[in-house]
Amino acid sequence: MANNGLGSYEIPPIYVSESGYDDMGEVLQKLEVNYQGIDQANLPAMDDGVLMINCHTKWRDDAIGTLGKALDAAVDSSSLESFIKDTFSNDSITDSLDTFIRNGGAAIISDYAGELLTTFTASAFDTSTQTQTVTTSVDDPELVELLGKQQIEIEFDLGGWYKPKTIPQGSTSLLRDSTTGDILAYKFSHGRGDIVYTAFHNHAQATEVEQALLKLLLMIPIAETTGTNLKDTYTTITGETIQSGDTVIQDSSESSTATAPRPGSTASSRSVTVKLDIAGGGVITEELASGQRVRFGRDDFIEHVAEGQRQYISGTHFALGYQRNGTLKIQDLNSSNGTQLNGRELSNGESQPLSGGAEVDLADGVASAVIRIS
Repeated sequence: MANNGLGSYEIPPIYVSESGYDDMGEVLQKLEVNYQGIDQANLPAMDDGVLMINCHTKWRDDAIGTLGKALDAAVDSSSLESFIKDTFSNDSITDSLDTFIRNGGAAIISDYAGELLTTFTASAFDTSTQTQTVTTSVDDPELVELLGKQQIEIEFDLGGWYKPKTIPQGSTSLLRDSTTGDILAYKFSHGRGDIVYTAFHNHAQATEVEQALLKLLLMIPIAETTGTNLKDTYTTITGETIQSGDTVIQDSSESSTATAPRPGSTASSRSVTVKLDIAGGGVITEELASGQRVRFGRDDFIEHVAEGQRQYISGTHFALGYQRNGTLKIQDLNSSNGTQLNGRELSNGESQPLSGGAEVDLADGVASAVIRIS
């Protein structure tokens, strides 16, 4: 997919398998990123998009459904690889997934679902593993920059987790065991597409660092398929720009409301109150905490815009984000009829700083508001 610069491309279609021992769909929901079930993906006909396969062997139901195959619920196979090879001698599943990636698609494969990779890549795994906490080196420079850490503790809460034993030629390590040097997550190109594998995934009582890492891992295949870097992908998805020296994790020293803002901050506290003073009467008020992002759409203007005109405001029209450096930003969310800031049209996905007294127009003036910040 061609990338015409930050904020000017659309996030590719994303397809997520049914949740199992982790739930990448839930992470996407928290990021307010749209996705579909994997059963909606017509893999043989697709040449872009991102496939996210959760850690659970039951993903096979979705994969087979994608190709219009029926799965006999009575079949119980301890090895998904054997199940696939024994049941489908024509390798239709393997061929379709292989073709999808080779044609330009991307995928992130989580833990147990790594068995999928053994069917069409040189990947192999050691499953004689136990639950444990691993001191992990972050090998990817972008992850180091965004996490602000070169070494983290991550928990593997499942026995028999899929530790990479052999990785495809040309793979790049993302995470590795600091003690043994064993790779725990990696990415590699496959034809014109890209694949990310991670043995680490979400689990109960995940730390803040682990949660941030998981979000970033999910963004890697999106970044790869759009031809942009991870930092810009993070900004496109969250509306939050990462300044030099900032990370996606709020430092513990920043958690106190008495902490002074960082240099260049436009706010003096860890939250800000934003009022949309609407032309013709009425006010919409939102309080945003540091790092919070709020979306606005048609339903927010029920009491302020006549029904006949309100239809021109998109269901999800724009977002306001209060960044951790104290900057308030506005972003058009690919609205049908556009957003203007001080008379200037915002490009789809474009994020711009917002100051008190700014004028915002939606859908060619269907709704207009002056921004008040306190």
